[in-house]
Amino acid sequence: MSEKYKVLVVDDNESVRLLLKTKLSKSNFDVYCAKNVLEAFCKFIEEPFDLVLTDICMPGVNGNNLARYIRNLRAKTPIIAVTASPGLANEIFDMVIEKPFGLKFLLDTVSYFLPGDKDLCDEHKLQLCI
Repeated sequence: MSEKYKVLVVDDNESVRLLLKTKLSKSNFDVYCAKNVLEAFCKFIEEPFDLVLTDICMPGVNGNNLARYIRNLRAKTPIIAVTASPGLANEIFDMVIEKPFGLKFLLDTVSYFLPGDKDLCDEHKLQLCI
């Protein structure tokens, strides 16, 4: 069996974290969650992630700061904002997905930013042009 992609999901809303974790896990991703940017900082230092999905508007430190931090540590890690406030996203994000979002679109977008050599569910291999 091939190695799974490791995805970090950062959102202060527990239901959003649970939804993303459930859908990504069913699509054969190894998903870790953080409820705020400080928790995400710690997880990112401990684990090498293949991709980060983050909200922007969260209490305390926001997702824009997390994106800058990640770029400084691992510049090639794809960072996707998943937010109800897309106008607040800075230029550091690889892509911004506005809430509410379609799950197939989100899965296709995640797949787009990952190389094809790990074990992805065939149903979610990219059919998306950005």
